[in-house]
Amino acid sequence: MEKWHSVRCIFRHPKLEKSKEEFLYEERILLWKASDLKQAVEMAENEAHQYKESKECIYIGLAQGYHTYIDKPESGSEIFSLMRDDDSPPEEYIDLFFDTGGEKQKEY
Repeated sequence: MEKWHSVRCIFRHPKLEKSKEEFLYEERILLWKASDLKQAVEMAENEAHQYKESKECIYIGLAQGYHTYIDKPESGSEIFSLMRDDDSPPEEYIDLFFDTGGEKQKEY
């Protein structure tokens, strides 16, 4: 029986002209219906190789999968979760992993 899984893959793009950094990294999380997590990761990696060709970037070979535990995704469904042990207090943790200053994002 197929179930929903999500897989996060990481890519490296060429440097943007305006950027002082050498590379631009992208994290993509896609949803897959597969018989198990192994198959979902294989599907995601196949797609990652197609994506890298179309975007002229490099798939750096990191795929992290998550079984969603849902039968039918809907608004608000959890599609990815990653837990990590760390001694950092909350503000330092966010700065270390999510708000390094290099993110291409807008504040809302």
